[in-house]
Amino acid sequence: MRKILIHFFLFFYGVITLQAQENAGILHSNYSPTSTVFINPSTLADSKAFLDIHIIGASLFANTSMVYLPGNKFKLTRSFSSNNSEGFPNPLFNPNGKLKHGYVDLALQGPSAAIVLGRNSFGVFTNVRLAFDMRNIPDHLANYIINGFGYVPQHGFEYSGKNIKLNFMAWGELGFTYARMLKVSNNHIFNGGITVKRLFGISTASFLLDELKYNVIDTSDIKFINVSGSYGYALPEFGAGKGWGFDVGFTYKKMLENVDGYVPHSPNNGCQEADYQYKLGISIIDFGQIKFASNTQQRSLQDASAYWQNYSKPTANGAIGIDSTLNSEFGGVNAGVVSKNSLVSKLPAAVSIQFDYKLHKNFYAGIFYIKGLPHQNFGVQRSDILAVTPRFEVKRLEISMPVTMYQYQDYYAGLAFRFNNIIIGTDRIGPYIFRPDINGIDFYLAIKYTIFKRMACAEKKQRNPKTRNGYKQKMIPCSVLK
Repeated sequence: MRKILIHFFLFFYGVITLQAQENAGILHSNYSPTSTVFINPSTLADSKAFLDIHIIGASLFANTSMVYLPGNKFKLTRSFSSNNSEGFPNPLFNPNGKLKHGYVDLALQGPSAAIVLGRNSFGVFTNVRLAFDMRNIPDHLANYIINGFGYVPQHGFEYSGKNIKLNFMAWGELGFTYARMLKVSNNHIFNGGITVKRLFGISTASFLLDELKYNVIDTSDIKFINVSGSYGYALPEFGAGKGWGFDVGFTYKKMLENVDGYVPHSPNNGCQEADYQYKLGISIIDFGQIKFASNTQQRSLQDASAYWQNYSKPTANGAIGIDSTLNSEFGGVNAGVVSKNSLVSKLPAAVSIQFDYKLHKNFYAGIFYIKGLPHQNFGVQRSDILAVTPRFEVKRLEISMPVTMYQYQDYYAGLAFRFNNIIIGTDRIGPYIFRPDINGIDFYLAIKYTIFKRMACAEKKQRNPKTRNGYKQKMIPCSVLK
């Protein structure tokens, strides 16, 4: 008989061993608003880039505690070489006795733009995203998922797990951002911003197990003692679901000098730029959901049980085959099955805090924290990340070296560059240089076109400063100039 539960786990395992974003190396930038808007929409206000046009880009982030690639058998540059006879090594199970987790975020950013018009700023962006997370996978179950049921030391024992979650979703985004300098007084600036996103669901799949009790008797017989939870899916189709998402954020800047009446990129104050000693931002991102109603199935199981004999291997193909077998194996003998023809999936919502401090001239140090908001529904939950990022930043060049802590247990070092219109970086430089054991990968790239000054400010002959909104009839002191 077909044992489709394992096939479902293997599907997600296949996803997580591929690739996938938090981009700690660029999120503090003052010259790339089409990148920073995704962590805090208020960063568009008072941007040092007058017009930022994003042409194309991609970011990939993945991490898992379930498996790893052995460093002594793996080198990234060699593994993808045509002269490599050893091939890509098989991932190994990580037997640390802890609950396993994993998170993937893949984003393909399309044409986007951000512009500063006085104290108001506007942005539009397009994205295609894929996100996956798994949580609370017991060590014994993870071992079976990776190595199959041939692990004899675990045979004949009853195992259990609770609150096991696997969630996957792919969707498109069309977003509009408005940001404004809310208050400019003395040496303080308060900015606010909001992004409204129209969401187009492509596909989703979720498996939420409130309780699982099972016994692998031998390599061919499995007894499911109690299975309670729910699962659902939507077959791949652009526009299979629709929904709305929101980002909202605020930023406070402690400026180096008095900025009364300051308007960015304005000829009325000599087109000068004001710089900060430090800035502090807080935001809520990816708050929203998608309702899938096309080619969709949702089922729940209560106190279900089954005895699978003569197990060989999972053979069902696709979500429909998995659903059909699960329903027949569990639903056919249990009255507690409830079915629906639609489902709602949550976005990977999070709260984020950003802090950036000017050390000396063009040198800064930033701190970034993101806390995924937990929920008990279908939809991806974001992982927690803390990053410290020293950087050097001028108009056409930026170099940063983020140090990231993932889920309060894994530490990584990265390197990122912004050179004119190209951004390239990784929050994990280790696999490209050394040969550590690898349990994730990170990479981001963007090609864009930036206009730093508005046309009126590009003229050699500047207009005389005028009084406007209380701005004094004199140039801002040179100490605040970039």
